[in-house]
Amino acid sequence: MSKRPRGEKKITPAPSKKRPIKKLAVKELSLIEKLWSPYYGFLFILVVGVVYFFISPALEFLTLYMHSQSSQTAESPDVTTAPPPNPIRKPIQRVDIATIVPEIEKSSSFGRHTASLDIFSDSHNSELLWGTYRPNLYFGMRSRAPTDSIMMGMMWYEPGTNPYHIQLRHIAKSEDDVNFRWLHHNGRDYGHQIINDTKLGIELNITMFKKSGNFGGDWSVQVKAHSWRTKTPKLSVLFYFGIEQKQLGSITLDTATTSSQKPLSGVVELTGYTPSTSEFSIVFPHTNKKGSKTMQRTYFSGVRLPEVWQIERNLRLIVPRSSRRAQLENIVHSDSNAYVLQTFQKVPFEMDVVFLSNTKERFNSLAKLQREINTHLTGEALEETISQKSQLFESRFNEVFLLKQKGFTTEYQKFAMSTFSNLIGGIGYFYGHYRIHRHHFSENDPQHYLSPQPKGLFTATPSRTFFPRGFMWDEGFHQLLISNWDKELSKDMLAHWLKLINDDGWLPREQILGAEAESRVPPEFIVQYPDNANPPTLYLPIESILDRGDLSENDKRFLKGAFKALASNYVWFLKTQRGPTKNSFHWRGCKGNHTLPSGLDDYPRRSIFERSELEEHVDLLCWMITSSNILDKIARAIDIYDIPQFKTIEEELITHLQEKHWSPTINAYCDYDGELDQHVKHLGYVSLFPFLFGLIPIDSPKLAHLFDLMEREDILKTNFGLRSLSASDPLYGKDENYWRGPVWININYLVLRALHRYYATTPGPYTDRARSLYTGLRKNLISNVYKVYKTQNDIFENYSPINGRGQGQHPFTGWSSLIILIMGEIY
Repeated sequence: MSKRPRGEKKITPAPSKKRPIKKLAVKELSLIEKLWSPYYGFLFILVVGVVYFFISPALEFLTLYMHSQSSQTAESPDVTTAPPPNPIRKPIQRVDIATIVPEIEKSSSFGRHTASLDIFSDSHNSELLWGTYRPNLYFGMRSRAPTDSIMMGMMWYEPGTNPYHIQLRHIAKSEDDVNFRWLHHNGRDYGHQIINDTKLGIELNITMFKKSGNFGGDWSVQVKAHSWRTKTPKLSVLFYFGIEQKQLGSITLDTATTSSQKPLSGVVELTGYTPSTSEFSIVFPHTNKKGSKTMQRTYFSGVRLPEVWQIERNLRLIVPRSSRRAQLENIVHSDSNAYVLQTFQKVPFEMDVVFLSNTKERFNSLAKLQREINTHLTGEALEETISQKSQLFESRFNEVFLLKQKGFTTEYQKFAMSTFSNLIGGIGYFYGHYRIHRHHFSENDPQHYLSPQPKGLFTATPSRTFFPRGFMWDEGFHQLLISNWDKELSKDMLAHWLKLINDDGWLPREQILGAEAESRVPPEFIVQYPDNANPPTLYLPIESILDRGDLSENDKRFLKGAFKALASNYVWFLKTQRGPTKNSFHWRGCKGNHTLPSGLDDYPRRSIFERSELEEHVDLLCWMITSSNILDKIARAIDIYDIPQFKTIEEELITHLQEKHWSPTINAYCDYDGELDQHVKHLGYVSLFPFLFGLIPIDSPKLAHLFDLMEREDILKTNFGLRSLSASDPLYGKDENYWRGPVWININYLVLRALHRYYATTPGPYTDRARSLYTGLRKNLISNVYKVYKTQNDIFENYSPINGRGQGQHPFTGWSSLIILIMGEIY
């Protein structure tokens, strides 16, 4: 007899008079009884639980996998993105890059960098002592010396006009209706500039030649003038020379010949001394060419100036009754540190100006000095030298930039030579304080807006008329060209920039050094803020030097110094430009609808006007990924192995980029607005930054969507290049319309560079599409920039997306000169 389960009732047989229970019913009842019994119920639950434990994870994984497949079709995420984590495992913990910063700072390779960039030889420095380093003038020269610089400039006006209201040409201004461009300039010892003064009907050809030697060597400036008017015009030409700080040097005009207050006849000579040039002479010799009116009389003035650049506002002209023309007063004031020499010429004319250094040691008589001038620096000897320099320049230009090899006509080659020469001719040397906003000083304290000590900067400039100073955002693009032409020259300029990085690692985005530079800047832009950044473009030319290979010992010394400086600046970025979430970045200094630190100024960022600290900027993130990559490349090239973190940071930031900044609703990369918890959905240049730096795998479906942006005329495509903001965007062409539609050459160059480096040359599912985009975009850019150059007679800051016309500032031969690398396919 079996035991009954606990709590089960005893069954009493039914009386025989009642209907018997069917057998089937008895069996069914028996099964139900068993299932509800404690023993069998427990056994049933145990079996079901075991089956569920083994089957459920597989079903859940299958469900997640199917969901991810459908999401790929709808959102096109990167095919290399990691698959959904196994639900049985814990998710991988991402590294917060902020925790890596102390490791970098502790490295023995991280530290002071200024002295490590002083790698250039005395002969190199001497060769580059003199140059056309005053780009803000139509023509000017100076020595690249911080404290004893000699300044030279040229001015002219038409003497036949109202003598009391002369229109002096001196500082390069767009409103002067003067077209000026360098036809040739090699950055070292030769340049040829042509200046067309439309109002006066005069063309000036100015050629600069330098003869190497100690103390900066010698140089000569040749001026030729002719007119296209039927009536022979007259021109008054003024040259001035001065020393910035009188206590460090001297300059004199023989007072014995100037005491009569009469103009001078024949050859005029200024003499002087500075530590950088030793004793020097400046000579105005006769020219005896046929058809040329030589200098007959020279008017003069000697003045005392706190700064030589102020010569124009301190120029004293008198109007004698006898001549009724404005002329210098022929007086030398005591303790003069600047002299102006004036001649009146009938056009056409020629004149030469000669500078000789170290004269006391080299020449023991005036006859020997004059022989040196006649043999090398003026007359037919100079003409022959100029002809040789011209041919060498043209030959080397085609050798470097490959335009003849690419099949470009002579006219295209001349256009490219002039464009490049204007970039080189825009190189300047600046020295002085920059003004920074320092919170620990009172607003009334004069030290509140000054850098701790004066700085020197040797740099290219974006525009000689409007931006004749250094810009961090622009300079990296400038040096991509210059480093291809003259690596040592480029390294020198990059070293100057890197030495400006302060102890905190900050590099001011705009370099306004000294009062002369400040005079050309609106007051609201003079003061720099030490928490504001700018795109770190200086990495690009340094990477270019690395990629060309064949590094010399001097190259490696430069890279070691550059590494220290860049690593310091890199850590500053990691500390100060961190975003609101882990591994995100945010441009500090955003105001209203401007993000000036990004370099893209008015490009739309947030969907509402008020700015937020919770914005995460995808372009800055991409700059940091690229900086990490290049620092790692530099470290490997110079055998630094104690900072391995750059690759880790790069990988973590790429993961963050793919996870945070891809919008599946518009299939594009976007900024992220943490306050509104949504992507900032503007299609334009910012959307392309991951593409620009090759951060998207060649087989990623995301590429197809980005190609759509660049191929559709209702988004970015135009017949003149890629526009900066989608034509379908509500803010397209609105307000300031600076980066809200116009075509910019620097970003278009980066697009072509990415296509040529990664997507059009590497086999993949989108290779043919990339090649087609590359070919069409390159053709459109070259065609339009050249057409505008011929019709509007200049290179421009940006170009209209509607008709391709040049607009913005001009001449703008900074990064718009990248058209040369595009022509030569040098990326």
